[in-house]
Amino acid sequence: DLKGDQNGVIEIFGDLVVRNNGVLKTPEAYQLGITVHGDLILDNGSVEANGGGFRYFDLYGGILSSDGVIDFSANRDVVFRFLGDDNVAVSGAGTLGFNRLIIDKKEGVEVGFEAPFTLNAAADGTTDDKPFLLKSGIARLNHTDIDLTLNSGGGDFEIPATAQLIVDQGATVRASGNESSLFLDGALVVDNEGEFLWEGAGDNHIKYSASGNASIWLGKDAKFYVGSQLFRNSEGGILNFTQANASSEVRIATIDAPLATKGVFEVLNEGSSFTQSQENSVISIWRGQSGSNPVPAIRYNPSTWSVAKGSKMIVGNAATSSSVGLYADQPMGGLDLVGATTLD
Repeated sequence: DLKGDQNGVIEIFGDLVVRNNGVLKTPEAYQLGITVHGDLILDNGSVEANGGGFRYFDLYGGILSSDGVIDFSANRDVVFRFLGDDNVAVSGAGTLGFNRLIIDKKEGVEVGFEAPFTLNAAADGTTDDKPFLLKSGIARLNHTDIDLTLNSGGGDFEIPATAQLIVDQGATVRASGNESSLFLDGALVVDNEGEFLWEGAGDNHIKYSASGNASIWLGKDAKFYVGSQLFRNSEGGILNFTQANASSEVRIATIDAPLATKGVFEVLNEGSSFTQSQENSVISIWRGQSGSNPVPAIRYNPSTWSVAKGSKMIVGNAATSSSVGLYADQPMGGLDLVGATTLD
C-alpha cells in the first residue's frame, strides 16, 4: 500500500513497474495523486483503488501489459489522464478497467489503444463528466475487442477542434438511450472495419461547428450509423465529409428524425466539402423529419465536391413511408427513392 499525507501527490520521473503479482494501491483513508513521466509497465501486476483509492493517475508514457490488471472499480471517482507531447500506446494482454479516461496530449499527438479496455463510469453525465473525454490529441481505438459507449444521455459527447477520434481495426463506439448527441468540432475517422454506431433509442444527433475544423472520414469497411440527424449546430456550420471507400456503410436517421428545423443530412456553406472517392459509393438516408413544416431533409450545397461515377444517395427504406425535402445547389450523384418515400 502507498501511504503518506492525506491528499498527497507522488511523482515518478521514470517508468512505474508492477510485476510478479505485485499490487499498487492506496488505503481507503488516503486520496493520492500519482504522476508517472515514463511508462506504466504491468508484468503480472496490478494497479487498484480501494474505497478511497487515487484521486487521479497522470501518465506521460504508455501502458505495456503482460497479464496486468488496472481495476479502479472500488472508487468510481478516479480519473486516468494521458498527458504530454509524445506518441504512446496501450498494448499487451490483461484486464484494463478505467473509470474516466481523459486524453489531453499535445495537439496531433496520439494515444494508440492496441489492447481492449473498459470504462466503469456512467455515460449519462454532463459533457465534462463523460467516461471518455477528449481534450486534445488523437485517440486511436485500434482493437476489435474495444467497444465503448461514449454517451447515454445528459450532455453532448464532444470532439473538440484540438482532438481526433479514430475508430480503427474493428473497434466500436456507440451511443445509447435518448438524446445522446455528439458535438463535432474536430475530426472523426472510421476505418478498417471500425464501427461508429450512434443510434441509441432516439434523438441521437451529430451536430457540427462553424469553426471549419469538423470533419468525417470513412474508410475501408467502415460502419457509420446515425440514429437521428446530422446537421449544423449554427447557420454557419462547416463540415468536410469524405466517404473514401465504397465498402463503407453510411446510414442516417435509422431510428428517427424528430427536429423539423434541422436537416437530416446537411453539408453546405462556404468552406464545406463533400466527397465520394470511389465508384458506386452509397449513402442511405432512411427517412425525413417527423415534425410539421420541416426544412429540406437533404441540404446539399458544399463549396467543393467530388463524386465518383455511380455514387448515389438512397432515400427511404422498405419499412417506413416518408416525405423527404431536397435542397441541392451543387452537382451530386444519383438519388434513389425506396419504399413509400416521396420527394418534395
